[in-house]
Amino acid sequence: MLEFKFYSTYYFCNTIKNILEDQFNYLSKLNSFYGDGLIWELIKIFPKYSLFHKFIEFVITEIFYEEIEIVDIKKHLEIINNHTNQTNTHKDEKLKKLPLENAFDLYSISYLSFEKYLLAINKSLAEVDEIDLYDYYDKLNFNDSLDILIKKLTSEVFYILFQNRVLMMKFNQMISDVLEYEKNSRIPEELKMLIRKDGCLKRKNIPKWVKRAVFFRDKGCCVLCHKDLTNLINTNNQENYDHIVPLSQHGFNDISNIQLLCKECNQINKKDKSAQTSDKYYSWYDELY
Repeated sequence: MLEFKFYSTYYFCNTIKNILEDQFNYLSKLNSFYGDGLIWELIKIFPKYSLFHKFIEFVITEIFYEEIEIVDIKKHLEIINNHTNQTNTHKDEKLKKLPLENAFDLYSISYLSFEKYLLAINKSLAEVDEIDLYDYYDKLNFNDSLDILIKKLTSEVFYILFQNRVLMMKFNQMISDVLEYEKNSRIPEELKMLIRKDGCLKRKNIPKWVKRAVFFRDKGCCVLCHKDLTNLINTNNQENYDHIVPLSQHGFNDISNIQLLCKECNQINKKDKSAQTSDKYYSWYDELY
């Protein structure tokens, strides 16, 4: 059971959506995720902390470190200097803290405060520079506080975006393009058992937990023709679990790349082995206009 706190969750979701829809403008950043041979490290067989989890974590981490450059220390110092003039103590305490500290408080994560960090390095706030902020973030990361926060945020973002199959297709197309590009490079010895001679990944059995998650996400219906596959209405319909980006197109064995199809759509509509999904979803209820 996830306990959502929604600290900039939709901001992270929107950023990830923008990256996947305009990859060219983010190539230098994306290279740090999958480039220079890093794509090989992403090849796993249906990991529960999925490939898409890792991508979300990567983006959120990048955003946190980019925030260092926009932290206004002068404004932060002014707020602290005016502390005694504030009437709303709770609000004042929140304003005194760095944005990251407020996130830690929201998720009840123990951490080293920036104020205590400055005491430890014998520096006043007026003397702080960008390097001190980077060192502080690294200290939080070393103490696992930052990692715990990012993992919680990643779970929230995954919960929301996993429901968007079109976005899952765009993500998996991006990753499959990289694998195809790298197929002629040297494959690590430990991965050769997972990769065919043409550079595509070998087919692996889809675990029950993946099928269950995808079945409930897709409401027990074929995502292409919307046929009921719950066996509640028609027991003759057969559920099929399909790679959104086919393995033959360098798709990955990852939960983010799986969707629910009926037998007919899997054998006929996807016969050409192209990446395909649907942007139609069942509503929770019928809205009245």
